[in-house]
Amino acid sequence: AVGLNVVAFAHVSLENHHAETIEEFDRAIEKWPHVQECHATSGDYDFMLKIVAADMADYDTFLSQSLLLLPGVRTVNTSFSLRSRKLTTHLPLHAV
Repeated sequence: AVGLNVVAFAHVSLENHHAETIEEFDRAIEKWPHVQECHATSGDYDFMLKIVAADMADYDTFLSQSLLLLPGVRTVNTSFSLRSRKLTTHLPLHAV
């Protein structure tokens, strides 16, 4: 409805885990409106970003002109959402 038809999950690996590298990464993702969520993760990648874009060309522009240009970013591996099976903000709260 708002023209953001692409939802991407970008798995990001950094060159190192120095405080300066992490701080620069954090500052960048805070200012980029394409990035809806950022999670520090365990496993093969350091972060997982949920990114929205108008279309594949918009995502490619964001990737090549923003994310991949950030010093300290080693690799980005992207998966695209084909369709949403469940979207909710409901939390599993239980009465005590």
